[in-house]
Amino acid sequence: MSSVLTLPRGARVGTLDDDPEDSAITAEELEWAGFTPVPLQPARSVDCMLDQLQQMELDALVCDHNLKLAADVDYWGAELVCRANTQMRLVAVLNSAHVSAEQNKSIRRWRYGIPCVLKKSELSPEVLSDALDETFREITLGPPRSRLAFPAAVEVVAVHTGGDFPTAEVIIGAWDPSDAVEVPLAPIAEAAGVSGESLIGCWFTANVNCHAEQATQLFMTDIRPGATTSDDWKKL
Repeated sequence: MSSVLTLPRGARVGTLDDDPEDSAITAEELEWAGFTPVPLQPARSVDCMLDQLQQMELDALVCDHNLKLAADVDYWGAELVCRANTQMRLVAVLNSAHVSAEQNKSIRRWRYGIPCVLKKSELSPEVLSDALDETFREITLGPPRSRLAFPAAVEVVAVHTGGDFPTAEVIIGAWDPSDAVEVPLAPIAEAAGVSGESLIGCWFTANVNCHAEQATQLFMTDIRPGATTSDDWKKL
């Protein structure tokens, strides 16, 4: 029987958080899990932070999402984790105390490059081990079926422009033709060249991981204008 591929115990895992106490808690959990924690300080920009991670030759990273809360930075943890996984192939896991509030907004935009999102309140040596191992396997072997994205039809049914992070509600027929999913508005507006309520009723194609087990795990990439009505879509 072949063994399951896991991140080697003893691996150097960076802990990045705007709260030193939370960083210390994560480091302690990592030690119990058999890893070597390396406390980090947030750099001002995401590019500088990526350079720092590269220079330190870490094996993995556990990163808080809302680094903007107390640190003087201009990026979300989700962006850093996504780019660490996809550009550096560093095993990076995202954690947050605000998963429910941010999942459909600032997290989902980068979800395509984030295999695992953890709630800080649920961190434990076992949870961290599983998340690091799962991410390690995806980077090494490729994504599982639930994270493979294929072209799908997407219809915008509502737009919410208030607040710091505007969103749209979309119907992804291949996922669920009756239940709207809330997604970041900016990538859709950029693809359409228009914004606001004028997007309501517009159809797009996007690569979507429609085999995801939960709606919170859905992501969209390569968004592009599609058919204008459901009848037009059926003719394609």
